[in-house]
Amino acid sequence: MKRVKNCGLGLIAILIFGSNQVALAQDRSGTVGGRVLDANNSAPLLGASVVLEPSPGGIIMSTSRVSPFLRASRTAVTDEKGAYRFDDLVPGTYRLLVRRLGYRPQQVDVDVAQSALRLSVGLEIIPVQLERVESQQAPEEPFSRAAELDIGAQWERVTLEQYRQAAFLSGDTRGITQSDVQEVGSVGESDIFRTLRSIPGVSFRDALSAELRTRGASWDQTRVTFDGLPLYNPVHLYGAFSSVNTDILGSAFYHPGARPVNTGDGAAGVLQLKSRSGRDDKMDGVAELGLFSARLAMDGTAFGGATSWVLAGRMSVADIVAGSALDYTLRDVTGRIDQNVGRRGVLSVSGMSATDVFSNRARLIDSRSSPSDSALFSPRRFGWGNDLGRAGYLHSFGSSELEMSVGVSRFWGLQDSRSWGVPTENEIKHVLVRGELRPTGIQLANSYSIGYEVTDQSIDHTGAAPSFFRQPLSYDSIGFSNQLTRVGGWVQKRMAFASDLIVEAGLKAEVGGKFLNTSSVRFAPHLVARFLLPERRTTISVTFGRAFQYAQTIGTVGPGPTGGDLNPLHVWVLAGDSLPALVSDLWSMTVERWLDGGVLIGASVYSRETGGVGIRPPQPGPVSGREGPVFGATISRGLELSARKLSGRLTGSLAYTFSRSRTLFEGFEFASDNDRAHVFSLTGSLRVSRSLTLGITSNIASGTPFTRLTPNVLVCNTEFPCVIENPVVGAPNDRRAPWFSTINLLIDWTHSYRTWDLGIYFRLTNVLNQNNKSVYNISGPRTIVEDGIVRGSSRQLQDHFEDGLPILPIIGFRAAF
Repeated sequence: MKRVKNCGLGLIAILIFGSNQVALAQDRSGTVGGRVLDANNSAPLLGASVVLEPSPGGIIMSTSRVSPFLRASRTAVTDEKGAYRFDDLVPGTYRLLVRRLGYRPQQVDVDVAQSALRLSVGLEIIPVQLERVESQQAPEEPFSRAAELDIGAQWERVTLEQYRQAAFLSGDTRGITQSDVQEVGSVGESDIFRTLRSIPGVSFRDALSAELRTRGASWDQTRVTFDGLPLYNPVHLYGAFSSVNTDILGSAFYHPGARPVNTGDGAAGVLQLKSRSGRDDKMDGVAELGLFSARLAMDGTAFGGATSWVLAGRMSVADIVAGSALDYTLRDVTGRIDQNVGRRGVLSVSGMSATDVFSNRARLIDSRSSPSDSALFSPRRFGWGNDLGRAGYLHSFGSSELEMSVGVSRFWGLQDSRSWGVPTENEIKHVLVRGELRPTGIQLANSYSIGYEVTDQSIDHTGAAPSFFRQPLSYDSIGFSNQLTRVGGWVQKRMAFASDLIVEAGLKAEVGGKFLNTSSVRFAPHLVARFLLPERRTTISVTFGRAFQYAQTIGTVGPGPTGGDLNPLHVWVLAGDSLPALVSDLWSMTVERWLDGGVLIGASVYSRETGGVGIRPPQPGPVSGREGPVFGATISRGLELSARKLSGRLTGSLAYTFSRSRTLFEGFEFASDNDRAHVFSLTGSLRVSRSLTLGITSNIASGTPFTRLTPNVLVCNTEFPCVIENPVVGAPNDRRAPWFSTINLLIDWTHSYRTWDLGIYFRLTNVLNQNNKSVYNISGPRTIVEDGIVRGSSRQLQDHFEDGLPILPIIGFRAAF
C-alpha cells in the first residue's frame, strides 16, 4: 500500500514538474521537419513512419498549452511529398527513427534549439529480408486505380519500379501502372496492350492493331496470362484493343525474355496480369465512355471486411449509335471475390468472359442479278471470345505462404457465312491445377519458390484451312482434334553473396507428350545474377533461360477489317508426334541506373533462338501444289535503350530498339515477318495543374519485310469474293514496307465535386495525318494514269498496301466515385 502511495506521489510530482517546464518553455519552442526520400533516386516516399524519441531516459513535453501531456515518443507519417513535421518541442536532444516497408530503417540524433530544424533523410532499398506484415489484405497491387485522378499518383511509378526491382532480378522486366495506361492513351480506349508499345523491344503491325510483337516474334509467341491462366488472342474489334479490362487489374508485369520458372510458357515473352481485390469498406466505382465502348467497375467489402469484391463490365456503344447499320457487338465482364478464412487464409474466385460478334444478312448480288433470287442472299456471322474461371486458396503460416488454385481458360471462334468461305469452328481449352510454396512478401535474399502444375490442353478445329497471305487463296476445309496433358514441377532459389550480388537459380521439369523436336521429359532452367554497384544507384543483371510453348498459330481464316493478318480467328495447332513444340533459349544483359528527380535509364542487349516455328513455305514460285506450313527456326538479337522520368509534374519516356530477327529453313535465311530494324517511341505528360494534364505519344518504326504475291488471274463471282488463281510468290521477305510514323496528342481535364472525380479527355491520333501504308497486300501491274484518266497498265509490278489509320479525333468521359 505504501508502494502504491509513493508511486502516486511520484506521478503527481512528474506532472507538476512537467507543467512548470511547459510554462518556462512557452516562448522557447523548437521545430523539426523535413522530407523522407529514396536514396537511390531522390524521390519522395509516401507513407514512411517517422518516430521522434527523446534522448535515452528522457520524455517529450509539448510546449502547447492545449496538450501538455507527457509522451515517450511522437509519430508522423509522410505525405505524397515525403514531408513530416514536429512542432512545439522543448529544446534538447532527440532521436529520429525513420521506417518504410522495403527500406533499411535509419536513426538520426538531432539537437533541437529555439528555432526550426530542417532534416531530410534518405532510405536505401538493399538486399535484406523485409519485415513480415500480419495483414488480411491482398498482396501488393502496384497497378493502382485508386489514385488515378490524384496528382499524388505520380509517385506510384517510382514505387512500382522499386517493387519490380525487388520482385524480379531481370532488368528487362517492365511494370505497368494505371497512370501509364491513361497517359499513353489508345484508339478510343484505355488499353494496356497499346501502353506496352512505348517500351523498348515491342513492335507492332500498324496503328490499328494493339497486338504485341515481342522482339521480332509473332503475336502468338507472347503469352498473356490472367491470374495464372493463359488467354489466347484476347482482343476486341479485330485486334484494335485488349479485351482485358484495366479497371480490375492489380498488377501487370511484362517479361520480354527469360523469366522466373513459375511465370508462363510464352516462347518470346509473357504479359503477366493479375486481378485486384476490393479495397474499401464502402462501395467505390469508376465509369468511362469512349469511342467504341462504355464501361463500369465497382468494388467494396462486406461482412465487416471479411469479404471483398470487384466487378467490371464493358459493352460496345458504336452499334447502339449506328443502329442496324452496324451489327457489331463487343462485351466483356470480369470479377473477383475474396473471402477471409480464419486469420491466415484467403479464398478467392475470379473470372472473365469477353465476346465479339459481327452478324448481318447481306445481299451478295450485283446490279444485273434478280432480287427475287433468294439464293443470292447469305447470312453472315463471325465471332470469337475468351472465357476464364479460377478458384484459389492462399494460406499463410510462419514466414511462408501456400497458394493452391484450379482454373480453366477457353478461346472460341466461329464463322458460318457462305460469303466468307467454309463455315468454321475453332476452340482451345486449357485446364490448370497448380500449387506453390513461397515466402510471405518480398525477399531480396534467401527467397524460394517450390511448386507443381498439371495442365491439360486441347484444340479442336473444323472448317477453313489456314491462309498465309492477306488474300484468300483457296476454300479448302480441314479438321483436326489434339490433346496434351503435362505434369510439371519447379524449384527456384534466390541467394545473396555479400551485399552487392544476388543470384537466382531455378529449374522446371515437365513430363507428358511426345514431340517432333523434344523428348517426353523436358527441363527449363532459369538463371539470373544481379550486381549492385557500390554507389547504390546502378544495377547490372545477366539472365538466361529456356521456355517451351506447345500451342501456336499457322495462319488465319475468315474476314479481317482490312486483310487477313489483322484477324482474331487463327488456326491453332498443338505440338505432338508430327508437330514440334516451340523451344526458346533466351539471354539478356541489362544495366539500369537511377538519376536524380526520379529518372531511370537502362540499356539491354538480348538474344533469342527459337525452334519449331511454323512458317509458310519460303520457296519462290507458284503457290499451288506446295505443302504448308513448314517448321523452321528464328534468331533474334538486338539492343534496347530507354530513359524514363517517373515523378514530377513532367513525366515521360524515350525508347529506341535496334534489332534483327532472321528465319532459317533448309538452306533459306531471310528476315522474319515481324522484323523491324529500328523502333522509336516517345511519351510525355505535363501536369499543368491538379485538374489539367497534357500528353503526347509518338511511334516511328522502319518497315516490316514482305514477300511479293502476284496473281495470274483474279476471279470474282456472286458466290464468293475475289479469289486469286495461279498466284506466284517471290523470294521470301526480300522487300520492305515503308516506314511508319505517328504523333498523338492528349488533353485530360478532371474536376472534383464532393465525392466524385469527373474527367473528360480529348485524344487526337495521327496529328500529321501520315499515310502509314505499312502493311503489304498484293502486287500487280502498275496502272498508267494520264491527266487523271486510266490509260492502261505496264508490265512493271506495283506493290499495294493497306490504308493506314487517318487523323482521328476522340473524346471520352470518365467518373470516379
